[in-house]
Amino acid sequence: MTYPHETVKSHKKGAQIAAMCTGTFFLAETGLLNHKTATIHWGVVNEFRQRYPEVNLIPERLITDEVDLYCCGASNACFDLSLYLIEKMAGREVALQTAKVFLCDMDRSHQSEWAVFRFQKSHKDDLVLNAQELMEASYNSLDTIEELARRIGMGKRTLERRFKAATGETPLKYLHRLRVEAAKRMMETENLTFDQITYRVGYESTSYFRRIFTQICHISPKTYRHKWGPSPIGQAGESSRQTDV
Repeated sequence: MTYPHETVKSHKKGAQIAAMCTGTFFLAETGLLNHKTATIHWGVVNEFRQRYPEVNLIPERLITDEVDLYCCGASNACFDLSLYLIEKMAGREVALQTAKVFLCDMDRSHQSEWAVFRFQKSHKDDLVLNAQELMEASYNSLDTIEELARRIGMGKRTLERRFKAATGETPLKYLHRLRVEAAKRMMETENLTFDQITYRVGYESTSYFRRIFTQICHISPKTYRHKWGPSPIGQAGESSRQTDV
C-alpha cells in the first residue's frame, strides 16, 4: 500500500492534509498524527485508541487543527471543516457568506450532543468488567464510588486506577456518562420535567445534574430537549416541547 508513503511525501513538500470521519484512520496510519491532536466519528473511538495510542484523540471535538493537519468528525462535518478552513484562509466574512449560501451553521465545535456513549469492554480486566456491569444495572441507585468498590471487593483507589487503565475513564465519569445517556433517552421519548429526570437517573440536585449534562454534551438540557425531544405529529417545527429544563 503506497498511500501512507505518498501522503508523508506530500506533507513534507508543504501540503496541508485533512481527514474526514473514519479517514482519520488513514491519516494516523502515516504516523503524522503521532503526539498530535485528532478527532474522529464517535462510533469508532475505542477501536482508534487501541490501534493508535500515540495519537491524542479528542473525540468530543468536531474539528482539530494541527496547523497543516486537520481532522473532523462524521461525514457531515466536512461542511464545518470547509467553513473553518475558509475562515482561516480567507477571513470571517467570506466564511459567513459561504455558510449562508449553503445553509450551514457556523462555529459548531463539538460532536458530543450526537454521540451515544460506547462502553469500553474490549479490555481483559474481569473485576473492572464486573464494576461496569454493576454500574450499568444500578446507575440510578449507586450512591458513591466507595459503595461500588465495596460491592466488587476492591479498594476505592485500586478500583479507580484499574478502571482508568482499562476504560480510559474514571469510575465517577463513567457513572456520569451512564446517567446522561439515560437522561437523553428520557428527553427524546418522554414528556418528563427535568426535575423528574434528575431524580430518575440518580441525582438529587437538578442544578448539579444540569452542569454535568452540559459538561459532557456541550449543550444544555433545555437545548437538547428542544432539538431532540418528542414533537406532536403534524406540528413539526413548532415550539411545543417543554421548556422547564
